[in-house]
Amino acid sequence: MAVALGLFDLGSKGLWVDEGLSAAIANFDPVRVVAAAWSTPTPGAIVLYYELLHLWAQIGTSETILRLLSVLFVAGSVPVVYVLAARLVGQRAALISALVVALSPFAVRYSQEARPYALVLLLAAASSLALVGAIEGGSWRRWAAYWLLSTMGLYVHNTAAFLLAAQLVGVIILTKGPDWPPTRAVIAFAAIGLASLPLVGLFVSPATSISFVPGLSVVSVIAVGREIAGSALLLVGMASAYGIGIFVALARPRGSEGRRRLFAVALGAIPIGGELLLSVVRPIFLGRYAMIAFPGLAMGIGLGLVSLPWLWVRRTALVSLILALVIGLQTWYMSFPKEGWREAVKAISTHALPGDGVIVYPEYARLPFDYYVERDAHASASLVPVFPTPGWGVYFPAMTGGAPLATVVREANKVRRVWVVARYAFPPPDSVDGRFLGDYLSGSRTLLALSFTGVQVNLAELP
Repeated sequence: MAVALGLFDLGSKGLWVDEGLSAAIANFDPVRVVAAAWSTPTPGAIVLYYELLHLWAQIGTSETILRLLSVLFVAGSVPVVYVLAARLVGQRAALISALVVALSPFAVRYSQEARPYALVLLLAAASSLALVGAIEGGSWRRWAAYWLLSTMGLYVHNTAAFLLAAQLVGVIILTKGPDWPPTRAVIAFAAIGLASLPLVGLFVSPATSISFVPGLSVVSVIAVGREIAGSALLLVGMASAYGIGIFVALARPRGSEGRRRLFAVALGAIPIGGELLLSVVRPIFLGRYAMIAFPGLAMGIGLGLVSLPWLWVRRTALVSLILALVIGLQTWYMSFPKEGWREAVKAISTHALPGDGVIVYPEYARLPFDYYVERDAHASASLVPVFPTPGWGVYFPAMTGGAPLATVVREANKVRRVWVVARYAFPPPDSVDGRFLGDYLSGSRTLLALSFTGVQVNLAELP
């Protein structure tokens, strides 16, 4: 089911700006992939995913191929979540947990995106399962497996640090006894800390590196909840089921079964709570950043549903959840277009003349723009980059450098016609970039104005 839902219409939506970044890095050699990952505003983040995507891209670099890797990651997470949930909350709840992951609009959405969040889901479930096995088995080999998977998670996304906090709580919950603290667990967590030292720059990077995350508010929290659930209706249902799961875990915490339930719901609650607390001083609460908690959330929902009284209530709740998930999937497929870079380049290519200049604003938007220009022979042969200045397929933020917009448009030789392409909106006329762009276009005549999802295009004829 997860594979089928991930493959459905996989290539129908064009790449958005972050996927453009993934596609650009996937074209690098393995050494340059690492350099590129460390040159971003969040140094070292996602480097492991980029390396895997580079290897995968040897098959092809179309939207469908690039995203297919994420489909496989989400599909792989379904059985892992089932096995993890079966060991923590029981087989009936595990079936529901696996179903939630497979049918979730949240998981399906990121299975159709060339970004790391599908791998985050898989590693979150796999590392938690490895931890349970290590605690039960206690062998060095099992602890080494947990160390490896947890370290991999940190190099896929820094939100894995919140999962580590939940797993540390799990060690405390599941290993109480005369031999506490367990020596092998202490060594494993210390080894994870040592292995993550190269990421120190990521964890201490300034708040401006995630300035696109909105500040913490009731509205932003509800918006994130709706993204995770898939709709407002699903948010109410899933939050209610998860709340029941937390109540059941807290009401009967004693014994091996009770401690396992506590660990299951902690895997969802602690990462979410940690992101919320950090967002008070440094906003980080974003829907896709909550993927690290999704296995725990799914297990809490499964536990909550199987804990309902009376069989007919449980069946009604489960059927209602499945119907709401299906409706949420339809909304994702039909009502969530990605940014229209593919459509914008196609339209520009239709009207482009040899020697037309192109200004792309902000400059990082060149990544998805270049992806489609390189695949259009007429566009790549006809269009001349004015800003940023590197040639098509060469530009990469922080590695190719380049002068700011103000300098470029002041010194550039004016072309006869120029395409101004902006992500969402052109720079305001009273801003620094807006004033310099206005000076460059002074006396020009607008020949064409086009609008696509998240992309604005103007064709100006210069005097």
